Amino acid sequence: DSYEMDTEDYRHLHKFLDRLPEHYRELLRLRYWSALSFREIAEYLDIKESTAKVWHHRAIKKLQAEAKYLASN
Repeated sequence: DSYEMDTEDYRHLHKFLDRLPEHYRELLRLRYWSALSFREIAEYLDIKESTAKVWHHRAIKKLQAEAKYLASN
């Protein structure tokens, strides 16, 4: 299944991303916009692959919490 973002969704995503710490934003950019693997991201950021995975998990959880908060208000 694919999902096309409309303008409003795109605006919300950017607002959420701006609230994340810079290292989470960079990781998400590398993962989703540059389509790098966790191994490649770890090499690029000079971190362990496990750290890249943890940061990714935390970033996604923060984005989900922001989206849930927005949906409830």
